[in-house]
Amino acid sequence: MLVTAVVYNTLLRGIELPQGTTVAWSNEVLHVVGPALLLLDLLLAPRRRALPWRAVQVVVAVPVVWVAYTLVRGPLVTNPVTRVGHWYPYPFLDPSNPDLVPAGYAGVAVYVVGIALVIGLVAAGVVGVGRARA
Repeated sequence: MLVTAVVYNTLLRGIELPQGTTVAWSNEVLHVVGPALLLLDLLLAPRRRALPWRAVQVVVAVPVVWVAYTLVRGPLVTNPVTRVGHWYPYPFLDPSNPDLVPAGYAGVAVYVVGIALVIGLVAAGVVGVGRARA
């Protein structure tokens, strides 16, 4: 959730969504309020049993599997709003996005690897804080 907040607020906040695809407040709750509450929970909640360091691998593996699924599914699904012959949930996952540098799947790979590294670092930080507080 912490990475969700960072990605949303750095890459996605200014992107205009087609009318009717979401309600205005939902992005703020999902991408700002929720992560802020989880950060407060991490830092202020009563101590819990510490997570093992191998939890970082699981935390990184889940979004990587989701991205693989999304990249396989994307060209097979029609966008429900624009009726374009493909659909990816985020512009940085769409290999046809003209703003990707480098273009195509190489550009997608740059974003995916970068975000996976950030997820790994944040997960290590969360495990480290939890272990220090345990």
